[in-house]
Amino acid sequence: MSSAKLAVALIASLLIIAMLAGRSHAQIATPEPIESSLPERWHAPLAQFLRDFGARDLAAIVAGAKGSPLHHLPDTVIIRLEHSSACFKEICLTIVGESKGQKLHPLAMFMAGKWVTRGDVFPQFLGTSVYPPLSFYTSREPLPDTGGVALVETRLGWIVSTTQQ
Repeated sequence: MSSAKLAVALIASLLIIAMLAGRSHAQIATPEPIESSLPERWHAPLAQFLRDFGARDLAAIVAGAKGSPLHHLPDTVIIRLEHSSACFKEICLTIVGESKGQKLHPLAMFMAGKWVTRGDVFPQFLGTSVYPPLSFYTSREPLPDTGGVALVETRLGWIVSTTQQ
């Protein structure tokens, strides 16, 4: 078979597959645990935030904190406080915050599990495109009746919601 005929056959096959597949669905990665130690540059801002909050045992709370910056917002971090005073079973206080100088400014605070994922579809909300939601769960394989917490980043702030299973 000539290369031109092969190319035409390949294109025809791809078109047929595309027509049979219909609309594509969002690809959502398997949830990954928030288990990395909080980067050192966030320790002082977190300690000051906790001091302002009125928390006790600051050193232990900061030492047990997990988290990392958001990839597209390097001055914004997800922090999970894994301390007995900040958790109820596997659900712990989780903060999305940004750094302004040596201060941590919370953008959202909520109780959530340690398993997090994000899809690849930029949904429409109120007629504008928003980032794919961050979804937090209590297990790697969420069950329909357990639910979770979803965060949607908008231009004016974060929307916190329950997830839909």
